Amino acid sequence: MQFIILVLESIGLIMGSLVAALLLCLGLSRLLRLARHPDWILLPAIALVPAAFLLSDSEFVRMTVILAMLMAIPLWMEDRPWPFRPSQRVTKRDGSGAR
Repeated sequence: MQFIILVLESIGLIMGSLVAALLLCLGLSRLLRLARHPDWILLPAIALVPAAFLLSDSEFVRMTVILAMLMAIPLWMEDRPWPFRPSQRVTKRDGSGAR
């Protein structure tokens, strides 16, 4: 019975951390988009990791911060400025109206 409780607590910790990290990253991404600097998302995410390990002994907080840092990487890649995105490169036009 104790093993089942341990497994359920572990699953709850992982799922709760995933949800909390997702909400943290999305909120941070929206906030930085409003500040017009969405490509800065990695800076606060990286700064949260040492702060969480120094200030908290909670497994939930530590796992949430680590997952938030990992989730910030795809958001950073998505929110990079357009010159660095190969799919949105501006094509040169000759001015004659032909495409």
